[in-house]
Amino acid sequence: MANILINKEDFKFEINSSVKSVTIFSDRAEVTRTMKANIKKGVDNITFLNLGTNIDSNTIRAQVFKNNIKIVSNSIESNILYFFKEKENQKIFEEIITELKNFIKLEDEKFVSLLENSIIFDLRDYIQLSMNELILDSDNSLTKLKEALTFLEQKINENSNSIITLNGSLDALKEKLDIYKMKLDKIRSMDKRVQNNIVVTVESPEDCKIEVEVSYTLTGVSWRSTYDASLDTENSVVSLSYYGEVAQSTGEDWIDCRFILSTAIIDREIEIPKIYPYELSGYSEKRDKSIKVQEEVYKELEEEDEELGGKPEPDLDQNKDIRVSSAKKGASHSFVVEKPATIISDGLYHKLPIVNTDFKAELFYETVPELMEYVYQKASVENSLPIPFLPGTVMIYRSKSYMGRSQLKYIACGEKFALSFGIDDDVRIKRIVHINRYIEPSNVFAKKQREFKYVYALNNFKKDKISVKIKESIHKSEIKELSVEMNDDTTAGYELNNEGILTWDVLLAPDPFKPTEVVLHYTISSGKSFPLENI
Repeated sequence: MANILINKEDFKFEINSSVKSVTIFSDRAEVTRTMKANIKKGVDNITFLNLGTNIDSNTIRAQVFKNNIKIVSNSIESNILYFFKEKENQKIFEEIITELKNFIKLEDEKFVSLLENSIIFDLRDYIQLSMNELILDSDNSLTKLKEALTFLEQKINENSNSIITLNGSLDALKEKLDIYKMKLDKIRSMDKRVQNNIVVTVESPEDCKIEVEVSYTLTGVSWRSTYDASLDTENSVVSLSYYGEVAQSTGEDWIDCRFILSTAIIDREIEIPKIYPYELSGYSEKRDKSIKVQEEVYKELEEEDEELGGKPEPDLDQNKDIRVSSAKKGASHSFVVEKPATIISDGLYHKLPIVNTDFKAELFYETVPELMEYVYQKASVENSLPIPFLPGTVMIYRSKSYMGRSQLKYIACGEKFALSFGIDDDVRIKRIVHINRYIEPSNVFAKKQREFKYVYALNNFKKDKISVKIKESIHKSEIKELSVEMNDDTTAGYELNNEGILTWDVLLAPDPFKPTEVVLHYTISSGKSFPLENI
């Protein structure tokens, strides 16, 4: 690596190649560049100038599109460029010298004024002392001494005012000099950047013009999935726009090129991990012996694998679980961006459209009145695309109005999923608590009881019938002596899952004045040992 001092006014940032494609992974990117070059007969070098700052030299690959050209080698040439601005720096130096001269001049004036004041103070004190000690023969002498004192007082005031003014000017100059000091420190540190050039050495039987392609990976880039989901309530259609947001600070701009977004993890192991048996020993004094036996068995397995050309690396570290790490490694996906795009090295996220399509949706309404007395409009959609949806933020729109944002989990091809499109004020629900009481046992053989009863009143202000899912959680028993039973007046047609969540599908007619009521009524019974008073 070379250190080069360059006048910034004379430096020209030249990029002599064009970006063909960029494949972006989770933490890096693979860039493919092309350029046309005239080469001489024999061995010649082709240099790709001013590339990114964090290039992995082990990933550089070169290709020449001509049969009789041989690639001898490729390498990366790194330089640290130190920039200085001759004209700008010269101006700063001249301004600093001028301000320093002004500062010295003001300090001199202040020193002279202070010195004059010091002399005048001494002279005034001397005259006042003389007036007290001498016997004056005439009034004329007294008058002249008074005039002298008055003159000295005026001079002291003038010098004092001058010193105050000079102090103000000096403070202002000090502030300017502090600013120039920071500029001077910046000049001393100098602006620098790392310049990476890829040098491809070729051998040719003749002078000719060729096209060369290089690819390499570099860090300083990442991407994430985002979505725009818009619901057309009249046609029951969800328009989904799928984006990849890319941020990069690699030091190179990717202008008008083709992008591929990939979920592949570059550094992961491509070989399937080995599996070894677990051996249990009930005696601690035999444990060391068991481990030694395992190591001998592993060595035999290694020798067998080496004969077959494998590269076994058994890990005997008990804190490392190979199966856990391999479980996190799923299949990778690549998304090709159809149109060329530009992403500059500014560290900001730039949107790349992956796909934009319409899905036929099944619209329904859902409410959880136990938590919020609102009804939410939702759409059930099946991913009919040949690509999965990755986890990401979804911007939600309904009838062209922005409703908020949500999160999408991983959705596989062919998988159904639901999107919430916010609260619908045309459908309302009220949760009324009718009963919440503790019932004492009537005799020694009776059980304790706790009774709950809720009534849900729903109103539909829309013009058409709609279906609303009501969800409510009830108490779930995990012990034999505690039972939960539904009362007969509970509205039929509910589903109860293993987690204790009740769900009704209620059909609402378009009648805003007559509410539809759903009743939940259940009783908890227990023996004397389990308290129900404070549930």
